[in-house]
Amino acid sequence: MTDLAQQELARAIVHDAVRKYIATRRERIDPFVDRHFTLVGSLALHRRAIGWISCGLRLIYFSRGRHSR
Repeated sequence: MTDLAQQELARAIVHDAVRKYIATRRERIDPFVDRHFTLVGSLALHRRAIGWISCGLRLIYFSRGRHSR
């Protein structure tokens, strides 16, 4: 096999590998979006921040005596 033929074969192999890799990455986009960019996904992503907010709100609520009837 000539050098030119080897280069073309190597180029075709790399091109095919890159095409397959990109296709597998694209297959992962919809599940990623569904997992992270829905209400449930967003809540899961920000659960610590939301926990701190709700904890702070509870502290304010109880410190002002609004819990008593």
